[in-house]
Amino acid sequence: GDPVKGYKLSGPQVMAPADLRSDGTPQLYFAQQWGANCIYIQTDDRSYRDIRLAKPGNSGPIDDIGPRADNPNRTMLGATQLQWLKSTLEQAQRDGIPWKFVAISSPIDEVGKASATGKLSDGQPDRSQSPDGKSWWGGYRSERNQLLNAVVDAYRDRARSYRTSTESFEVACERHPDVTTLVVFPHFEPAEVLELAGNGARLPAGITRHLIRWRALHLDVPIDLLADPSRSLEEKNRWLESWLEQKWTQRQVRVYEESTVLFDE
Repeated sequence: GDPVKGYKLSGPQVMAPADLRSDGTPQLYFAQQWGANCIYIQTDDRSYRDIRLAKPGNSGPIDDIGPRADNPNRTMLGATQLQWLKSTLEQAQRDGIPWKFVAISSPIDEVGKASATGKLSDGQPDRSQSPDGKSWWGGYRSERNQLLNAVVDAYRDRARSYRTSTESFEVACERHPDVTTLVVFPHFEPAEVLELAGNGARLPAGITRHLIRWRALHLDVPIDLLADPSRSLEEKNRWLESWLEQKWTQRQVRVYEESTVLFDE
């Protein structure tokens, strides 16, 4: 290196005149195929990222994962690299490469510090974790969703998929003996789903399904009543309470305590 100018990286450079943030920078991301069945994709999530979002009034490193995190203009990979990553996955799919390994140094979900003792007060294992301030994708949710969709598109039509509530590969194998891979998605709060949907984001199928106990069936409430702007929410709730009381009185409600398993789908 030059004693005055310092060290300069040599190697390929990004050529993207329309992307001033990326154009002319060292290209530290790459893809390497091994044999006919595997490709390794190394990303660079340090060179082009927007600054992390701190919560207002918070001097610590805890990220703001509120509505600001859904800004579609916020990026961790940069526009050029994100498009390269999508194209690389799509090309690998067209080439029939079944195994695609994508390396990203920042966690896709907030992992945090594990329990100090590893046990709860009753002696059971404590798998809870607390934020440790490390950088993750929480403040770049719009781009994270694009990445998740690109990954899902890379395997969606290649094999049979099962939906499961477990994050344990051993348990998944017990339930589905032919399983070869377990895909675990980040956790989404209902408020995050609403915010993303409001911004037009498309999420991979299945991960926004919420388990709702006491699901009401045949609750035929007139849409016109719900959409009536002349009635307040309090008035609509009073109508609903009266309607429910009438149904109970007329013995037109059946409650099933047991869980339901449906086999004909």
